[in-house]
Amino acid sequence: VNALYGLIQINDMDFLFEPTGYKSLGRNIGGFIDNANTFATYISIIFPLALSLFFINRNIVLRIFFGVSILIFALVLFYSQTRGAIAATLVSISIFLTVYCLFTKQIKLLLISALTIFAMILALLASPQTALYKRITFQGDTALSAKNERLIQWLVAIEMFKENPLLGVGPGGYQYKYKDYEIKIKEKPGSPFYGLSFYVAKHAHNEYLQLLAEIGLIGFLLFISLLFYYFYRVVLLIKALSGRKKRKTLFLINLGIACSLIAFLITAVTSLPFHITPCIIIPVALSGYQLMCVNRYV
Repeated sequence: VNALYGLIQINDMDFLFEPTGYKSLGRNIGGFIDNANTFATYISIIFPLALSLFFINRNIVLRIFFGVSILIFALVLFYSQTRGAIAATLVSISIFLTVYCLFTKQIKLLLISALTIFAMILALLASPQTALYKRITFQGDTALSAKNERLIQWLVAIEMFKENPLLGVGPGGYQYKYKDYEIKIKEKPGSPFYGLSFYVAKHAHNEYLQLLAEIGLIGFLLFISLLFYYFYRVVLLIKALSGRKKRKTLFLINLGIACSLIAFLITAVTSLPFHITPCIIIPVALSGYQLMCVNRYV
């Protein structure tokens, strides 16, 4: 429903929200979330799960429903112009299709899927007139401004980490100490940001850099270790389920969940999904279900 409302917004039809900064830039898709970046991140997270439900269902009506849903997801992602979410979706569905085809020995489907994704990427890169292409290649004043803002936000996080490498500046400290570090970076000799004006950022638009800045190397390594252990157990779960015909539904659901979590973690490189409720609540709920499956089948 959220994606369908976003599809309606492509033609500037919006019955709920006033025009925002995103809409004035031609990025008029936000669904019920009313923010192009957050909306695209949300769609990229549920995309692999919709793909798994498409393969699970043998009922023709449900297959059509999930197939149409996937097409709508693809359309709204393209028109959102959100580069990080589009990249995360392409990577996550590539992993999903590769694992699914290898375990089910459907090599033809794997080749067709690979060619389709490759064609989609070529279409994106070979369409210089589209707004998305201009955003990818940082054409125009708006794209350059966004690039500079992200760069300085990342550099601020790096500087915070350099000065507080072990324990960081403390949870939430990025927002409160941002201005001090931004001034230091802008005043460095030869700084490309000298004279530029930026808003006071609450987030680094890179969750991993912000974690390094706020909880330091010790906390960051603990976080990464938990992620690696989680996915290690998930790989064992998917292997255990893949060899059982009666467990094919569970295999596809858990593969879809794993790829959804991968998409979520990829979007964290250029966005802030850890801080946005609609984006983080789905991975938390899905991972809880997956851990239950891990405890039962591994």
